[in-house]
Amino acid sequence: MVTHDQADAFSVADRIMVMNNGVLQQIGTPDEIYSSSANIFVASFIGDPPMNIFEIQRARDLLSSFRSTYNAEFNNIYIGFRPEEAYIAPPSSIETSGVARLTGKIDVIEHYGARAFALVIVNEDLTVKAQINPNTRLNIGDSCEVHINRLYIFNGKTGERIASL
Repeated sequence: MVTHDQADAFSVADRIMVMNNGVLQQIGTPDEIYSSSANIFVASFIGDPPMNIFEIQRARDLLSSFRSTYNAEFNNIYIGFRPEEAYIAPPSSIETSGVARLTGKIDVIEHYGARAFALVIVNEDLTVKAQINPNTRLNIGDSCEVHINRLYIFNGKTGERIASL
C-alpha cells in the first residue's frame, strides 16, 4: 500500500517505509518509526502534532545544562522532543521529572477535549509545543516550565539521530 497519510500507514501497516524525494529514510514498525526516528526528516514528518526540533544553541538554559552534564561543546547539534513526551507545569513546581526542563511563558493553549497542548515562548528565538492539563489553572501569559521526558539528539550536518535520552 502506498499512502501519504501517516494515520493510514500507522493504523494498517506492520512495517512502514519512509521516503523523502524518492530517497529511503527509514524502514520499521510503526513504533520504531515513531520512537526511534532515524533522522530529522522522519522525526518531523511522523507525529501529530509534529516534533519540536531546534538547534540546541536556541535553548540557552538547556545548553548550559548539557554542557555541565556532558562537559562538552555542542556545535551543530539539534534537539527534538515530541509534544506528548513533555508536559507544562507552574514554575518551580515540585514536579521535577524528565530529562530536561525549559522555562517560558504560555502563548497559546489549544484544547482538544481530553487533551490540550500549549505553545510556550522560551526566548525570542524559540517557541515549543507541549502537553498541558486541560483543567490547568495556567493561562496565556503565565510563566511555566516544560518538563521533557524524552529528548532526541540529532547531528545538525547530516540530520541523523545521534541518541535518545
